[in-house]
Amino acid sequence: MLLISYALRVRTGTAFAEEAERLRQAVTARQQEIPGWQPVKEHTPHVDPRLPLPEDPVLTAWLAERKEALSGWVEDAFAGAWRWNFHPDTLDWLEAVVKQRFATVEEFDAARDEPFVQGACWYLGEVIRRNKGAVWQYIPFDPDAEPWALGSRENVWTEVPFVDQPDKRIGGAAIPLGYLRELLLDEEVHGERQGGLRDELFWFRASSYAHVGALLTRMGMVSREKADSVLAECAAFAHHELTPHEVPGALEEFGVAISAHADGVDDLEGSYTRILEEAAALTDGAVTITDVRLHGGEYGETLEFARNGVPVTQDTEHRSHKYLDHLAIMEFIDHVDPDPGDDARRFHQVQFVYLREANYDSYYVFTTPEQATVLEKELGLDLH
Repeated sequence: MLLISYALRVRTGTAFAEEAERLRQAVTARQQEIPGWQPVKEHTPHVDPRLPLPEDPVLTAWLAERKEALSGWVEDAFAGAWRWNFHPDTLDWLEAVVKQRFATVEEFDAARDEPFVQGACWYLGEVIRRNKGAVWQYIPFDPDAEPWALGSRENVWTEVPFVDQPDKRIGGAAIPLGYLRELLLDEEVHGERQGGLRDELFWFRASSYAHVGALLTRMGMVSREKADSVLAECAAFAHHELTPHEVPGALEEFGVAISAHADGVDDLEGSYTRILEEAAALTDGAVTITDVRLHGGEYGETLEFARNGVPVTQDTEHRSHKYLDHLAIMEFIDHVDPDPGDDARRFHQVQFVYLREANYDSYYVFTTPEQATVLEKELGLDLH
């Protein structure tokens, strides 16, 4: 506030730039005096990123139950499984179904614990999570909480699953049950709801290169130097929001994932060689790949390579000399996993929401099981 007041008083148009330069010089001088020193910003509550809450057992059980019941719920809600894919447009269908099922808020409230409503809450939250990179959270009842404080009976965030973006600066947060209830409440009060469920996505910030880099650094998957190097290269768009299919591309840029092109390639054998060698490079020497060879058939039907000197054969199927066999890649990438007793990391295929402009490249991220869980939760990905 002091800086803003000063800028308004002097009205030079350069007050902020001058202060930024002064801070930059002070930081540089400090780093020269103490090698390795880094400035640390004081935490601003409700603005700066924070760690997600530990996952409560109630939430864990609820998420597992809802995922298990998905196919039946989809058949009931969408009259067929073909419409569910977590695309934002499917929220229009969800909104229509909710309004068809319930004429009043009272009817909705009476059914709030039934499978349809709980499934609708999960699906809405998953659309937000997968498209914007949010996490599921749950605050249990705390008998010692002050009235209206988090954990108290009076607080609407207590004992209800919600999606949140705690690791993003000014991220969004929402209770899906409340969003669905408001569909009916708005119509009762105003006659017609302004906007729809899809509009609620506006309040959530999608992931960015800066966010992905901070997460990978926090998890120890990349060094701070590596993250800073990547962010310096993409400084012009480091804070731009990423679409779901661009998130795994960011993981590749930070050196924790590889990709296989869906578009045509110039050389099938060379492309398979690149994929295998890039994957092996991520294992830090645990796996070496040599002698890659594609032969047989009109376009090459057998892929051979040596893993740590041991021959491996993989059947492939090509309908032209330009397109890779992605099913074969899914199978042979397992051969690049380190031996389980030596390294817990392995390659996970990345699945994400396909929007209209999405490419169909395949991505594989190299992580431990624990790291994979965090990436799924916080980046809105599915890792298999």
